[in-house]
Amino acid sequence: MSSESPARAALDHLTTYAALGELINDGEAEGQYLECKAPRSPRLDRSQRSELGQSLSGFGNSGGGLIIWGISTTRHEHSGLDVLSQREPIGNVRRFAQQVDAAIPGLALPVLQVPPTRVVLTRRDAERGIAVTYIPPSPGDPVQTTGDRHFWIRSGAEFVQAPYDLVRRMFTGADAPDLIPIFDPRLCSLEADGSWTITFGLANMSSAAAAQTTLTVTVLNPEAVETVVAVDGFQDIGAVNPGETMFGANLAATVYRGLNIVIGRLQVRMARGRRPRRVLRLGVNVFADRMRARRWEETIHLSRAGFSIRRSEQTYLY
Repeated sequence: MSSESPARAALDHLTTYAALGELINDGEAEGQYLECKAPRSPRLDRSQRSELGQSLSGFGNSGGGLIIWGISTTRHEHSGLDVLSQREPIGNVRRFAQQVDAAIPGLALPVLQVPPTRVVLTRRDAERGIAVTYIPPSPGDPVQTTGDRHFWIRSGAEFVQAPYDLVRRMFTGADAPDLIPIFDPRLCSLEADGSWTITFGLANMSSAAAAQTTLTVTVLNPEAVETVVAVDGFQDIGAVNPGETMFGANLAATVYRGLNIVIGRLQVRMARGRRPRRVLRLGVNVFADRMRARRWEETIHLSRAGFSIRRSEQTYLY
């Protein structure tokens, strides 16, 4: 298990239906990093949305955690623990996972960068399965639900409201900025010559201001791209990073929470065969004073219908 994030380490192990069964065989119980739910239908109802918001706040404020959708628990009287007891696969589990991921941004503030919910099917060609949502710890300000406006923490196997003094200390301790890259489709356009102008913005999710900010962008699938040109803000740094199609931008302005800022633009022309390539993969690194550097890998779909992010994954650089 990782000393930094037990929940993340557990997620890395839960990749198969058999691995989820091992939790039951081992007598695993809900606890500091684990919550289980057994939906009766492949639809995220109002009650489950509320519980998901509480989990985002509670796990986000307490070191992170996992929600396993599709395993029931049984309360053991002698120990008082809710022990995992049975796998209860969800029908059309992919659709259910999509509903979970779509709901997350509107259930808590600041919005946590939650990776896509993992779907584990009962067998390869099945529609039924179990969903696993990993909620990372908040790197900045404490997380508040948008429904009841409470700040929650995880205490053992329960979510409890955080006392006022603890919330105050959590805000005081959020002395590191938390920058994330943002892409507004309204600022990304298909030009008359067939190239795309892609605007890169930054948002600060923490109350701590961000200074001395640097953003780098690497094209991860250069074979799908004909040309990439820095329009403004970026400089081509491929020459000092041999073998990479790479651009960098330094921001002189300070980035405050609630005041998003544009850092630069790239003009991208996708390669053409019988059809133009439509998938662009980018590695985006963000650095700032007092912030732990982070990396995003973005899978972007470019078509005449518009600009859309199909997948976004993030890690810490160190």
